[in-house]
Amino acid sequence: MAQRGRAHICCATNAVLNLNSVSLSDAGAYLVTVTNFATGLLGTKSQTATVIVMSDTDRDRIGDEWEIQLGCSPNAASDSVFDDDGDGQTTWQEFMAGTNPRDARSALRFESIRSSAQATDLSFAAQANRGYTVQFRESLDHGRWQTLRQVGSRGVARQETVVDPSFQGNARWHRLATPQMFEPQGSSKNGFRDCRWPDF
Repeated sequence: MAQRGRAHICCATNAVLNLNSVSLSDAGAYLVTVTNFATGLLGTKSQTATVIVMSDTDRDRIGDEWEIQLGCSPNAASDSVFDDDGDGQTTWQEFMAGTNPRDARSALRFESIRSSAQATDLSFAAQANRGYTVQFRESLDHGRWQTLRQVGSRGVARQETVVDPSFQGNARWHRLATPQMFEPQGSSKNGFRDCRWPDF
């Protein structure tokens, strides 16, 4: 069961709550209650998630308020593919990651990777109100990306470190994704999309 504020959302009974084609009126606080035999009828409530919906005048999938705040144009869709700070991420990717498109030090990436015989520590700057998925695979060229850890969103920016205890001296590739990537229930072994950013 899901609810927005105190109102229940009809038919929200799946393992993942998806809000499709949201409008400005869909902004607000959402809560999910999970019920099963273990939780009983009262269920277990999730943390409250706040959905922010912004106008998008030029339809570049970047909120007008964010573009204005960071010196981009809400009337020019072409700026969504710019990389003004040269960090390898487009304005749209920086919007999704909550990073600053005018500061090359502000980007979605591992800032520190430390390996030992026991584990690998992966550190990154987590932005406020962003969730992350840290994934791995044994080969860069083939194999399925698997989730190492989900890092939930919090209201403040902070440094996060994820430990991969299964390193065992073999080469292992890691990647960092936001928004969080969840494998759909009952999906095939290739249920994850194999990309960091959705396609335009």
